[in-house]
Amino acid sequence: MKLIDNVIVFQDVPDNYWAAEAIAFTASRELFLGTEVGMFAPGVSMSRAMLFTVLARLDGVETEGGESWYSKARDWAMAAGISDGSAPEAAITREQLIALLYRSPDSLQRTAAARALRIAAKFPHGQEKPWIGRWRRAS
Repeated sequence: MKLIDNVIVFQDVPDNYWAAEAIAFTASRELFLGTEVGMFAPGVSMSRAMLFTVLARLDGVETEGGESWYSKARDWAMAAGISDGSAPEAAITREQLIALLYRSPDSLQRTAAARALRIAAKFPHGQEKPWIGRWRRAS
């Protein structure tokens, strides 16, 4: 994966939003690009297609173009054995997220886990929710 550092500003993510730094970090590296120009939609559930796209980008796959905005990422996920590609526009459950990450290539798992831990470490205890499970908040 190539590292880039460019600032992407989302109109719907104020500087004092609890996840603003994590959103800026991932957006500047073009892992997340928002739901439309200038909009991140932080309150919207992540779809399976969104996760396919983030994981494909993390693995260095070009995701632009295709039949739909997520076609190339879905094709990558299917070819890599991560997903069968079904229900791409459905919201992803925590169980599905874990299954897709578990099936990811070893290098991708290590990279994604390390980044998630680094991002989580930046939030004061209790402010990492809702994306960190109860098991983490209880520790």
